[in-house]
Amino acid sequence: MESARQVTVVPVVSEQGLRTRAWVESNRRLVEKLSQGQLAYVYLPNTGQPGYASFNRYYFSQQDKKGAIVDERFNGGGLGR
Repeated sequence: MESARQVTVVPVVSEQGLRTRAWVESNRRLVEKLSQGQLAYVYLPNTGQPGYASFNRYYFSQQDKKGAIVDERFNGGGLGR
């Protein structure tokens, strides 16, 4: 027990964010594979500020690709004015 340590696990309130991230990454890897690295995959979760931040993160990190698939499935909408 000399090298043992105590760890406290704090669960997340909801696993929805983790599942969504896993789904997005799975789609991104599939597009990468099927397009042989030529297409980007960008998920747009909503058209509010968080959605644009996500778009920028995924789009600009893959801007060297020949094209992009922008996925808006399950898009939560945006700012209503």
